[in-house]
Amino acid sequence: MTNKSVSGIGRDVLQSRLDIMLSRRSLLLGAGGLAAATALPGLLTTNAFAQDGWTPEDIAEKFGSVEMADSWHSLVLAIIADRAAGGEAAAKALGQTYRPVSAELNPGKQVADIQAIANTGVPAFNCVPLEAPNVEAIYRAAAERGIPFTASYNSPAWKTPVDYGPEYSGYFAMDDRAAGREMARRLFDHLEGKGTVIYLAGLAGATASNLRGAGIAEVLKEYPNIILATEQNTDFSQADAQAKMENLLGSISQIDGVLAATDDIGIGAYNALRIRGEKRPIVSIDGGQQVWELIRDGNYLGSVNGFSHWSGGYFLVRLFDVLHGWVPEPAERMMFWQTTWVDRSNAAIYLDAFYNGDLPYDFARMSRVLHPEDWDTQQQLTPMDPNVLWQDDAKPDGYELPAGYDAASIEKIGKLYADHWVTRQFT
Repeated sequence: MTNKSVSGIGRDVLQSRLDIMLSRRSLLLGAGGLAAATALPGLLTTNAFAQDGWTPEDIAEKFGSVEMADSWHSLVLAIIADRAAGGEAAAKALGQTYRPVSAELNPGKQVADIQAIANTGVPAFNCVPLEAPNVEAIYRAAAERGIPFTASYNSPAWKTPVDYGPEYSGYFAMDDRAAGREMARRLFDHLEGKGTVIYLAGLAGATASNLRGAGIAEVLKEYPNIILATEQNTDFSQADAQAKMENLLGSISQIDGVLAATDDIGIGAYNALRIRGEKRPIVSIDGGQQVWELIRDGNYLGSVNGFSHWSGGYFLVRLFDVLHGWVPEPAERMMFWQTTWVDRSNAAIYLDAFYNGDLPYDFARMSRVLHPEDWDTQQQLTPMDPNVLWQDDAKPDGYELPAGYDAASIEKIGKLYADHWVTRQFT
């Protein structure tokens, strides 16, 4: 096995990859193929995702091959299908096998599923807890068997992964409050600062939905002539969002725009309007094929892209590293990942990048075990500050954050990950 750096890769292999990138993204590459002379809006390519010599077979031979699992809240949701695709691609790149499991939007089933996963000998799993209180039961199922896991989006306030124990390897999310601010500001500016809007939220108590709503509330203070007529919970599905939107169209006399906690919710609202032959500007959060097609075709205003494929893949890389001896520091166990705004100016670019061939990531290069010195996250990762994340939640009496969440530690980890965000293809 050879473990080459990008600079040591054969010219013929590199040129083949550059040809693919040229045809797929119409980029004019500079000498050596590693610098883009020009880049389309919203897409900056700094390398050609050249493989470094770690083949899946190499990895499986050196580290072994095991089944890694994901407990998703519903594989029917477009964003979750994309995350699962990322998880499957990462597992394959790492020489592992992959099992996605759907909780079918049932919190009790999710806990039972995870207990069953743990009992079958799966050595690590990722999950999206349907409800924040579920994290405790999920952690117990993992801790009883010494199995590391990662979680995203939902988490009880004022309880870090360190507070649970070493099995909780990482809590990840996009900065949902910032994403809520972003989509609200985009819609309100489109409405020229005046009008009546509604917010279709997710499940009551879902951390992500609550934080996105908090971001909307912050921006509403800046736009005195925007009225939020109602906030309506949904179960995150298109079907439920469509039904809720149909009811609101019958009960609210004026709706000038729609804020949706997720793209699936936003698409449900779009479907309700389409059936009535009506159109409103809709904004949402997540990013994926169906919503980007609607945006490209002028039927939807825009979406905050949460890079679903990357996140689903990175969680599996993190678990691979932990299984093979890497120990994350506390501030590495709570991290935000990057987002971008997608509208009609760049939707086609993202559609091509994620739905026209292989995913644009080298998952093996993300690994701290495979690349202890030159690992590359290929997306921005920023440590969460619990004091900011949970600013709206009362801190329990006597609670103190564990060591490693102080400002100096957060700054140190932030710099480390900024230095290792080498491939900055999406900005």
